[in-house]
Amino acid sequence: MKLINLIINSLFKTLFIVFIIASFYPTTAQDSSLVINDSSKDSIKVESLKEENIIFLELVGNGLGISLNYERFVSEYFSIRIGIGHVFMTLTSYPIMVNYNIPNIPIEIGIGFITYNGLPPYNTSREAKRLLLGTSIGFKRINKNFMFKATLNPYYNYDNKFTFWAGLSAGIAF
Repeated sequence: MKLINLIINSLFKTLFIVFIIASFYPTTAQDSSLVINDSSKDSIKVESLKEENIIFLELVGNGLGISLNYERFVSEYFSIRIGIGHVFMTLTSYPIMVNYNIPNIPIEIGIGFITYNGLPPYNTSREAKRLLLGTSIGFKRINKNFMFKATLNPYYNYDNKFTFWAGLSAGIAF
């Protein structure tokens, strides 16, 4: 069990460092330029870039309660997310996730860590381990700078079992 905790702690630190570096790294989106032909003038090229950042609220999900999250696309299909959440004033959670957005269909798959302070929602009698392995799979749609997401969020709670949650998210893409 100590080896597993050591591996997970190392992965958590690596994910955190990757997130910090990726937040400052300039990203490029797929070229979605539009060329407008006007007979009286030369052709005009209008640039439009894919939204690279999302700020959203999540109900339940990987935030374990109500959470505020920031997500940044580091490539066309991969994004990194970090957030802070609260559960009935007994727990503060910090989800850190890496997500893959499947091309041409609005499905997102993610994996990461959820660290927290306080009593976990599955065990109210004592404080347990402070790091969970979180996953996510669900529907994600960005339309006109509005993001909506509905996910299933199983996570491994270190009592040798998975707990299944679901989440709803809404936010702004920019």
